[in-house]
Amino acid sequence: MLNVNHQTANFTIQDASRIAFELYGLRAKVRPLPGEHDSNFYLKTGTGQEFILKVSQAAEQRNNLDLQNKALEHLAAHDPSLLLQQVCVTSKGESIATVTTIEGKKHFVRLLTYVPGRIFAEVKPPSPALLHSLGGRLGRLDRALQDFSHPAAQRTLRWDLRHAVWIRDYLQYITQPERRAIVEHFLSQFETRVLPVLPTLRVSVIHGDPNDYNILVGEADSGHRQVVSLIDFVDVVHTNTVCDLAVAAAYAMLNKADPLAAAANVVAGYHEAFPLTQAELEVLYSLICTRLCVSVVNSAYRQKVEPHNDYLTVSEQPAWALLEQLLNVHPRLAHYTFRHACRLPACPNTGALTAWLASHVSEIGRVVEPGADESRQQQGGHRQIQRSTPDIHQRDIQDGRQRWPRMARGPSRPRPVHGAWFTCPRTVGWHRAQLCQ
Repeated sequence: MLNVNHQTANFTIQDASRIAFELYGLRAKVRPLPGEHDSNFYLKTGTGQEFILKVSQAAEQRNNLDLQNKALEHLAAHDPSLLLQQVCVTSKGESIATVTTIEGKKHFVRLLTYVPGRIFAEVKPPSPALLHSLGGRLGRLDRALQDFSHPAAQRTLRWDLRHAVWIRDYLQYITQPERRAIVEHFLSQFETRVLPVLPTLRVSVIHGDPNDYNILVGEADSGHRQVVSLIDFVDVVHTNTVCDLAVAAAYAMLNKADPLAAAANVVAGYHEAFPLTQAELEVLYSLICTRLCVSVVNSAYRQKVEPHNDYLTVSEQPAWALLEQLLNVHPRLAHYTFRHACRLPACPNTGALTAWLASHVSEIGRVVEPGADESRQQQGGHRQIQRSTPDIHQRDIQDGRQRWPRMARGPSRPRPVHGAWFTCPRTVGWHRAQLCQ
């Protein structure tokens, strides 16, 4: 069972000011920042320099902090344009320092540079271009981390979607039966659709928690905002690469009238920067839903443990609302939507279907026959197809009307077939539609 219980470090503004001066020689104005794991403080010196001071919980392992530092250093070397925070050293040259409280507890301390920007969650509504830039920035980050390794990255985290089944043991903390049923629904999909496939997908070190409070947006440039950076690498882990995109997309979908369209913009940006595999696209939607389930279960449990920590439940109600919306979204619709966003055929079987039709053209014949009027229109530079009904056995027509009643109801019209539009005349070629069912 995963350990989902921890206590954050409890340091005051005065403590932070003293630590900044004693370890880094900085005299700065200090204000606290929210955080789940660390006590975080914003520092600004008299000369305008800006920093983030992070004091870890007493139980934190030094290797985990070294993992975060090394990941930031690796990213800065491989893609400086990501504009990530940089690790600062103490007056003694330490990247990770130690302070001891009056109770005798030891805490690790780090100082990072400050990256200006607005929290993504505060930009409402995010434009399609902004969502696209989020995907692009995250894709570049994951691409740069492909050859990064660290012993501490091989760990078990409750936020790692590979291990999401831990939430089944905590469902009792969701007090409303209807909400508990929603989580059980998506968790079952994860267990049947995703878990068997995960061992076949790409793995790498990833950010681990690119939620809307860990993403920074730059000031408007010609009216268009762009994602400029990601912060908080506390959940860096070696896992399936696509999990990073699933987390970012899940939070990008919050509070949206059309959440699938919002996610598609993020997916498109990511794919342009770091192409997804077809297998990753197939499980992405279920991973998104699973992340939302992990979030609400974690919030329900943590409210019992730390009822006064508002940061832990900041996204709880929007996540529940989104899960209720997604109950009406079929996984195949989401899959085809994401494929289309990546400029792939919406239906994975389109190529096979097209090839089959091409190889059996003599057996199929024409869907419509050209009339005499068509030839005259073509000679005049215009084309107008006149429908005519080929010779089809009456029994075939009757059978077709019974099996596909919409095709027998009136004038032909486009109809969705596995994410694509397929046009069928009302009484002809009904048997050909079987190929797309």
